[in-house]
Amino acid sequence: MASVWDLYLDADDAALLFAAIVTLERHRWVREPLPLDDAVALRERFNTIARIAGEDALYWSQEADDRREAAEVDGGRWGTAQLAQVMSETAADLAAGSRKVEVAVQAAAEELSARMAGRY
Repeated sequence: MASVWDLYLDADDAALLFAAIVTLERHRWVREPLPLDDAVALRERFNTIARIAGEDALYWSQEADDRREAAEVDGGRWGTAQLAQVMSETAADLAAGSRKVEVAVQAAAEELSARMAGRY
């Protein structure tokens, strides 16, 4: 089992990997330590997170649209148009954050795959 450090020469070489980890931490997607000692498990974790983040981004994007529509009328279930607008902006921010996570971890997973295949 190869560790991440068997695949990367130094911290500069692992910049994309570290960017993904920082993004995960910043958006609070990591609740347990990432398996840096097992590159295959890490890649699989990244792939799983990317899939979930993509689904999450789609969900929140649809929620933002629904809340925006409510804001254009009477506020719907949010009570007032102003509150619905705030909720729409919040949902849009959540969608954007999930997209950032998806892009970052997908890029890191692809790079890990390439390194494991010896293409770096």
